[in-house]
Amino acid sequence: MIEDHYTAVKDMIRPGLTVYLWEVENVPDYPYVLFWGSLGNESTPTLTGPPRDFDLPIRATYVGFNPLSVIGLAMDVRQDLQGRRPEVAGWSVEKLEVAALTAISPDETVTVPNFGHPVRAVDEITVRSTRIV
Repeated sequence: MIEDHYTAVKDMIRPGLTVYLWEVENVPDYPYVLFWGSLGNESTPTLTGPPRDFDLPIRATYVGFNPLSVIGLAMDVRQDLQGRRPEVAGWSVEKLEVAALTAISPDETVTVPNFGHPVRAVDEITVRSTRIV
């Protein structure tokens, strides 16, 4: 169920953009977006029934060689996701909400040979769904 929600969001991104889920290749294609996040929260209206509602905050980390490439990538990804509904079998998913989580900044934990530090920014995508009974 959790993986299905992540995959559904990833699959909404237009062809031609580099998208990773959970981990990035050793030598990634720049710019790219990495989807990652938590396990989400399940809730149920009764103590004995299966979880009915599921809230999942997904993080989208945009990475590029300069701020303009990060901005361009973020605009494309936001256009693909904002206000749209991913399709997840057995679930009714609400329209996605995308909000900025961090500013654009250098990623000093990564050094690209013959370049230096790439830059990154992070959005949070709110996914809310209800199990179809």
